[in-house]
Amino acid sequence: MRIFLFLLLSFWISISFSNEMHFIIDTDMGFDDWMAVLYLLKQPVKIDAITIDCVGETRCPQGAINAEKLTHLAKRDVPIAFGYIRPDTKYNFPVVIRNFATKMNIKDFAHLKKDSDIKNISAAQIILNSIVRAAKKHYQVSIISIGTATNITDAWKLAQKNHQEKLFREGLAMIYKGGGAFGEIKNNHLTNQDVPGNISIPGLIKSNNTVAEWNIYANAPAMKTLVNANLPITFIPNNASNEVRMTKKRYHELLKIGAKNRIDLFDANAMLSLVPNGNWKKFEGCDFWDTLATISALHPKIVTEKFQHVPIKIILKANNDYAATWVTNNSAHDVTVYYHVNKKMFYRFLFT
Repeated sequence: MRIFLFLLLSFWISISFSNEMHFIIDTDMGFDDWMAVLYLLKQPVKIDAITIDCVGETRCPQGAINAEKLTHLAKRDVPIAFGYIRPDTKYNFPVVIRNFATKMNIKDFAHLKKDSDIKNISAAQIILNSIVRAAKKHYQVSIISIGTATNITDAWKLAQKNHQEKLFREGLAMIYKGGGAFGEIKNNHLTNQDVPGNISIPGLIKSNNTVAEWNIYANAPAMKTLVNANLPITFIPNNASNEVRMTKKRYHELLKIGAKNRIDLFDANAMLSLVPNGNWKKFEGCDFWDTLATISALHPKIVTEKFQHVPIKIILKANNDYAATWVTNNSAHDVTVYYHVNKKMFYRFLFT
């Protein structure tokens, strides 16, 4: 009887989890996004769409084709749409990074099959449709934003054009924004001191901008639009992702469980593809940036320190603080910030 009740409870929790949590994952399909997307695809949640950001790391339509391959690997049927293709700007990711993300040439997975899940509508339209449908059916959708804010901003502008702002706000639970960077904590408040930006990349790009983060930097005006609209936004910034590093040890953990699971093997091989000639001594190191954002959205209990009602502005003036997520009491726009995480708990979720 006890076993039956336990199984019944487990089934009820699984069904409740699936029914209550709806997500859209808006991704630029960078190498860390592949892990993030696959992690979400493994979970018992409703994924209303995968939308591809064409302004970030990947190029379109190939980024959407790569997302199809991941859904096929995970054996999930999810609608996919890509955003508008825009001219390059001086704020784009380095060409080497964009080429790497677009090719997605991972050992043992070069010939992944793809399904015909790409929809003949824009990413903005599918985001808007999903959120409006949620509002009308009295549930909410969260967006995991692990690229630039381009597609979500386009969806918001489309909602304004169609006089659907109210439905958009009602149907949107949260935008979990992987990106941004905040300063040190002083007197229990976030500051703008010693902000861990990441625009400079050794061997690829030098910058005097030490405070911006790439997912904001590549389209800062789009992020500013979302912040100024007072939509619900939770940042999972560099401060948190710096605590969960990609290392040789983590690679071997993925490789071990990858012996039984092709998704984890893909993740391990994707990580190895970043290591020059397989020489870990030459590996500069990366964070589980967007994977952390995704796991934090599903399991906020891994967050050990967060700040709510943080007033910020996105700086657009072309100086060395361009695209900074700047804390200021002069702003009427506030956000939530996941500042520290329990890294042991993060890895436990990642490796199960």
